[in-house]
Amino acid sequence: MGGTSRMTGDRPVRICEGSRVQFPRSTRQAYWRVKANRGVAGIDGESLEMFEADLTGNLYKLWNRLSSGSYFPPPVRQVEYARFADDVVILIDAHPKHEWLLKAVDQRLREEFAKLQVQINDEKSRVVDLARGESFGYLGFDFRRTQSRQGNWRPHFTPKLKKRTELLRKLREIFRRYQSQPILRVVDAINPILRGWVNYFAIGHSSRCFGFVKSWVEKKIRRHLMRSRKRRGFGWERWTSQWLYATLGLFNSYRLRTDLRYSTSTAKSHKPRHEANR
Repeated sequence: MGGTSRMTGDRPVRICEGSRVQFPRSTRQAYWRVKANRGVAGIDGESLEMFEADLTGNLYKLWNRLSSGSYFPPPVRQVEYARFADDVVILIDAHPKHEWLLKAVDQRLREEFAKLQVQINDEKSRVVDLARGESFGYLGFDFRRTQSRQGNWRPHFTPKLKKRTELLRKLREIFRRYQSQPILRVVDAINPILRGWVNYFAIGHSSRCFGFVKSWVEKKIRRHLMRSRKRRGFGWERWTSQWLYATLGLFNSYRLRTDLRYSTSTAKSHKPRHEANR
């Protein structure tokens, strides 16, 4: 049995008496990595111990088939993964002719989820009527419908109060832990949190919420500056808002994403209902 290789670093390995072949050293190194990871037998049932019974020969066969393009790995063992479904929201036009959809959708969901061995949580599932001023929460937003000045109905979604409270709680903890630290360290600690939160909620109708957060943060920064000087108040006359953002580098990009604005031209006088299954 013979073979040749021109790869740098190849080392001749004896297969049997009177026969010498070459294959890349990396092939053997790759095997040791597999063994170090405690690889188990595949679908063919061959364990590492069985493979090592003729290690050099098996490595040569593997490399020869890889280099010639004739190697097709067999299927690995089947691995069962847990199936998981998060919140599901379904919007239905509340026109009388669509009333049947409420029951039909519920039945279809249960049938499809049953195929995946997933059950609907009936305690957390509910139907709301947006036309009656009801709302529902989804992905951190509160959804309801409002009427524009032009008389068109449109979806109105804002950050949930719970999410805003969680943000302020996290920021308050940073201000508490950094109360004896320089103001620039405080800014460096809170800026990434603010940037991530604002980027996520920068759609819909978040302007009022953003204004509240911005004002709250600015007051906390001012109080930190005044405490460091052992003074009371917020230093309104000492530092302008522009100085806080330009000089300290405090996060100031509280802008909505204009590319995701909702077009009211598509929202007429329909009265959608909503069914949430969790």
